[in-house]
Amino acid sequence: MVGIWVFAHFVTNERAARSDRGGYSTKIVLDDAMPFMPDIAVFYFSGFLLSNMAYFILGSTESFPLIALGYGIQFVVSIFLYVLVPCRIDRYEEFIPYSIQGYLLAAFQRISKPFNSFPSMHVSFCLFSALSIWGFGSRSEGFLMIAWAVMVALSALLTRQHYVIEVLTGAVLGAGAYLFIWTLWLMSTISP
Repeated sequence: MVGIWVFAHFVTNERAARSDRGGYSTKIVLDDAMPFMPDIAVFYFSGFLLSNMAYFILGSTESFPLIALGYGIQFVVSIFLYVLVPCRIDRYEEFIPYSIQGYLLAAFQRISKPFNSFPSMHVSFCLFSALSIWGFGSRSEGFLMIAWAVMVALSALLTRQHYVIEVLTGAVLGAGAYLFIWTLWLMSTISP
């Protein structure tokens, strides 16, 4: 899933960069108040692992087809919005990194253009994965994954990879996809 996610991101990112429509912004006043903390990028990058954790933990369960459906819904909605409303984020790209995380963030920013930020797929996939583990697996593991998803969301803001609205929209998308599949699961367990 990460491979498809990254491929689609780069294709739509390149499309937005070449388009004259790539200038929408979701920036609000609160975004200017956020400090820039490149050393917290480790949590942002860990989102690639967390976003797929439901595959690893729940991949062999009977609920997995619904979980795969939830991932698919988020993916389609996000790519549709990336194409329809290509947003741009003003990142801190000219910073001097002082740590491994900072160097990784600087390298990531060199290969990934500052487009396709609305909604944050990092946040939506991570929260969805965490909620799926909490709802279909272990509550204690799910709680830890939710805490991890919160750290990914905070790092998306503090590394200037996303604005507040993009993170909140990603959270709504992830939670909404989870509630949708949870409802489908409940409906399938009710006997006629």
